[in-house]
Amino acid sequence: MGTINKSLIQIGRLLSVLESDINHSTSSEDNKEASIETINRIRKLIADEQNKNAKVYLINIEEVSKDTEDKAWSVDGLSDEEFMAEAERQGSVYSIEGFEKDFNDMEINTFTDVIKIIG
Repeated sequence: MGTINKSLIQIGRLLSVLESDINHSTSSEDNKEASIETINRIRKLIADEQNKNAKVYLINIEEVSKDTEDKAWSVDGLSDEEFMAEAERQGSVYSIEGFEKDFNDMEINTFTDVIKIIG
């Protein structure tokens, strides 16, 4: 998944270069507008793809396994891999949409739950 995100970021950078080239070209304004509109549609597709791949990993610090207990009090205390493993052990891995729903429905306890968004 990391390779896909790196590729999407690179595509986004290339689109910015292309947009700059279009804005500085001598093409008609209609051609420029159509080209910029296409670039913006591609950017939206990239953003949608990145969001689709992102996961929210949540751990309840009161339920961490003994081997991660000391490090779990800080998001920086656990590596991404350790955090993901603990969230998976606790059954708390969400899509962006699923997390949004549970958070808004007050299913997430902000006093004991720590999150990382990994995409």
